[in-house]
Parts: sequence; C-alpha cells; structure tokens
Amino acid sequence: MKFILKSFLGFLSVFIFNQNYTQASSRPEEALEKETAYKLIQLHQTKLDPNALQTEVEKLTQQGFPLKRAREIYAQGQIGNFFATKYNPGLFPASVIPTQMRGSYISELYKTDDGVLDEVFTTSDVNNLKKDDTPIVYNETHFVEDGATVQPTDFKDVEEKYTYNPSYSLWNLRLTAELKKPCGTINVSLPVLSCKPLIDLYFQGNLKRRLDAYRLDHTLTTLKADGTLTLFDVAKRN
Repeated sequence: MKFILKSFLGFLSVFIFNQNYTQASSRPEEALEKETAYKLIQLHQTKLDPNALQTEVEKLTQQGFPLKRAREIYAQGQIGNFFATKYNPGLFPASVIPTQMRGSYISELYKTDDGVLDEVFTTSDVNNLKKDDTPIVYNETHFVEDGATVQPTDFKDVEEKYTYNPSYSLWNLRLTAELKKPCGTINVSLPVLSCKPLIDLYFQGNLKRRLDAYRLDHTLTTLKADGTLTLFDVAKRN
C-alpha cells in the first residue's frame, strides 16, 4: 500500500496509488477479532433502494461483469457518494488529482471476480495534502454472501499484487504510468510542468512521513444480498 500511494503522489520512479472469506458468522467484528489482528468498527450503514440496485447491477452484468463484481461496483459508487457528502471537506476518488492538473486518469476493470475492488479517497485540493490530518482513505469493497464474513486486506500484501510501469515522452512532455491491479488497470498521464506540486508535496511535507509509517485510514465496505450497505473502519489492534 505504501508503494502505491507513494508512486501516485510522487509521480517519480516511486505511482498512487485478497480477498479471503472466513468461516460463517453473523457478526463480522467478532470473527475478525478472533482470527486476525484487525477489528471492524461500523461507521455507516444504509439500505440501498432495491429497484435501483437491481437496475444498475443488470446494466453491469449485460456489459460482461460477473454478478458479484457488478454488485461491488455499484456499492463502491454509493460509498463514493457518502465520502463526498458526509466528510468535511468531501473526499473523492484519487482520479480527481491528475484530472485537476490537466492530466488524465483512466481506470479499466477486468470482467472477472479477481482481486479486491479498491479505491483511494482523498481531498480534491493537492495543497490540502500538506496537512498532517488530511484524510487519505484506502477503501475496499466486498459483496458478502449471507452468513459469511470477509477479512480485510493487509497493507503489507498489497505491494506484491500491483505493478507500476512509468514512461516519459519527450514529444509531448508528459509523464505517463500504467498501474496494474488484480481487479483492473489504471493509466495516468500528466504534463511534466503540472507535476511540480506533487513532487514538492511528496519530498517536502508531512505526506512522505505519513506514507512511510503507513499512517492512512483503511475502510472496508460490505454489501449483502438484501441491499444492506455497511462501511467499517479497519482498526489494527496494538
């Protein structure tokens, strides 16, 4: 995880930023406390509109996504709305950073169930990242079958599952990078002259210390078949 975040925000030689189901239990918090070094603390819960859920999931399955992944994509979008409206200031997907710097961010999800569907949420203002308390949230989204629990990703395992390929074009003075994840691919392109705020941010501020110490928030979203959407804070036990 540190590798992904450092890579994205630094945009240098260093770009930004599995799923294992455990034994059945009606209370994920209890199972996680017994089986891992983590516990889940509920932050938000809502019941999604069943008609909207079915309609949007059907659109995704018609595009070729497996049912489980289609449900996770819709759930991630709903949590994105929550982060944007319930946090002050609002938190947005990491794609807002390059797109607000005259760059592009293109995400393509594989039409499989492989890998955790994840996203990084943070401020839309690069300058705010200089503040030590600016949220940087790594969220993973899971569709959970009735009676099952889910184990959160360990940051130490993430780096092995991601590959990063940077390149530089003298022709149009752009830095580009391809980040491959188990669930899909991200392509980012930035004008060289736009990269300075990110470079300064990484090397001069609190951000580098935060990433080196893995000081970022980790949340986990679950969606159940009945439409119950729950956001948990993943708290690591000391």
